[in-house]
Amino acid sequence: SSSASVRAGLATGRPIAVTPLDIFEDVSDVVYTLPGTTPELMAQGIETMINNREISSRLMSKQKQWLLSHDWQVLGRQLGNIIKGCAVSLH
Repeated sequence: SSSASVRAGLATGRPIAVTPLDIFEDVSDVVYTLPGTTPELMAQGIETMINNREISSRLMSKQKQWLLSHDWQVLGRQLGNIIKGCAVSLH
């Protein structure tokens, strides 16, 4: 999974940029992936993300949906249902 810092960043509701590393694959739909890892490419990608309102708007919309689906209450309910289902199948 991606680092906890990215998940904390997602909670801010602001566009998040990440480097193109495999560790961020699980959040790739809700973050802006920079074009590379060199300082120049990272700066270019950040500039693009900041200056393109369509990118920012799209990301914030996707992040909102991601946050709703990863809410602790939602995840807790799902886990509870899995545990109940396992318990029922044992009887």
